[in-house]
Amino acid sequence: MRRCTKCILPDHFPNIKFDSNGVCNYCHEWDIKWSTFDYAKAERELVTIFDSAKAKKRRYDCLIPYSGVRDSSYVVYFWVVPKQCRFEKSVAYEVLGL
Repeated sequence: MRRCTKCILPDHFPNIKFDSNGVCNYCHEWDIKWSTFDYAKAERELVTIFDSAKAKKRRYDCLIPYSGVRDSSYVVYFWVVPKQCRFEKSVAYEVLGL
């Protein structure tokens, strides 16, 4: 079985094609999409959302579905903690030592 050298998708994945380096068309599409993404703008929008939620002075500022995997842990560690948002300190508290 052949796999993408970048993301390891298998050759039986629907509509997959590989270039001469073994990188699949999905990786190339992803790279093109995110190469022009305005990360600074997205961060400003997220800060606006957090600031708006914090201004409401409710029990919690935000709801983050927390699976304990990298992406949700990243959000908790790099957004919730530095912005001092109020959140339920359960699993995140134990895993991240908050």
